[in-house]
This record gives sequence, C-alpha cells and structure tokens, in this order.
Amino acid sequence: MVTYSLSKVCLAVCLAIVAVSGATIGKVSYVEGEVVIVENGKEKQLKVNQKIDLGDQIRTGIESVLEVTYTKGTVIRVGEKSKVTLSGSDVANNVKVGEGRVWANVQKLASGQFRVTTPVATAAVRGTVFRVESGDDSSSTIALYEGKVDVGPADTTKIKPQAAPSGWGPPVEVAGPYEVTMETWIKLDPGSEINVRWGGKFATREINKDEDAANRWIAFNVKRDQELGIAR
Repeated sequence: MVTYSLSKVCLAVCLAIVAVSGATIGKVSYVEGEVVIVENGKEKQLKVNQKIDLGDQIRTGIESVLEVTYTKGTVIRVGEKSKVTLSGSDVANNVKVGEGRVWANVQKLASGQFRVTTPVATAAVRGTVFRVESGDDSSSTIALYEGKVDVGPADTTKIKPQAAPSGWGPPVEVAGPYEVTMETWIKLDPGSEINVRWGGKFATREINKDEDAANRWIAFNVKRDQELGIAR
C-alpha cells in the first residue's frame, strides 16, 4: 500500500516537471535570417508568432536575429551566430548563452528573477536593459544601460555565503592581466560594463559611447526598443 502511494507521488512529480519544462513563456515577435529551434537533434526554422517554451534550444546563423516577447512583457533578442537555451520556471526565467550575444529589455518583476548565464558569468536582474556577449575566447561581457544588474560567476554556489549583492563603486578599467577573482556579486551601475574571463577574473569600465554608436547590433536594438515603445 505504501509502495503504491509513493509510486503515485513520483508519477505526479515527474508529470509536473515535464509540464514546467515545456511551459509556454512567450512567442517569436521578430525573426530575420536563419533562426532554428533544435529538437531531438533536428533543426526547424522559427517563424513570427511561433510559441516559445521553456527548455527550447535556439541557434542563429550569420546576419540573423531572433526576438522573443515573453508573456510578462520582457523582450530578448538573440544576435547572429548564437546558441541559447531558454530555461527556468514560471517565476524565474533563465537564458543560457552558450555563445553569441543577447539583448534584454526586462520588465520589472513583482516576484522572481530573470537571469542570463554564460559559461563564465551570471547576470541577475529584476527590471533593466542590458546586453550580454559570450566570446570565442571564453570571456563574457555584460553591459548595463538602465536599471540594476548583479553579476556573479557561472556557478553561483561558489559565491561566499556572507557576500550579498555588493555596493560596487564607480567602474575602474583594469590594465594588463586580470588580477581579481569573482567571489561575490558585483553590482553594475548604469553606463558600465564588466568583462569576465575563465576562472572568474574580471575587470569593469565605463561603456564606450563611441564604440556603441558604431556598433550595428546595438543600434538595431535601440531602434527596435523605440519602435516597440519599451525604450527607457
């Protein structure tokens, strides 16, 4: 009798996990070029208005862009030559960037958290505009334009227990080898960016406005946010 009851409980839990992993979180609101979803090893081109579910793995080709609008209003865009996985839960979304770049305009959340992770860093936010780039050199750059972002290592379990999100001061550009290892949450201020290398070494600096102005990817996202009425 006990065994039977436990079996039913296990079945219910498994079904719940499956339901959450496949829950619809939004839809494709813009697509350009080769943008595919990977299912069971097979690739299928994504189209506008196609639903996006938790757990979806997405790959973009050269000169390609994907925009996903979440049901709660958050908008993310995936740039060319990127690989991302959309995971998490109904209250804590997570965009895993294996490689490439992502622009995120995250609406303020009443509860839960929105995270973007790369092989070397984690960006945790509640409502903000920022971009993430995961490079071929195993480094990641996170740039903050509006709102607040706390940046930690990819494995957040390595953060020291006493290290709550810190009050990081004005960004300072570090010359030469990176000497500091990330062991705490680093709070970015608007207008600053952080570059994290393998092993957790990092450096911060102010966003270079001239570089941004000449960057087609950034210009596209700023214009797109304006068109959608979500620019800040």
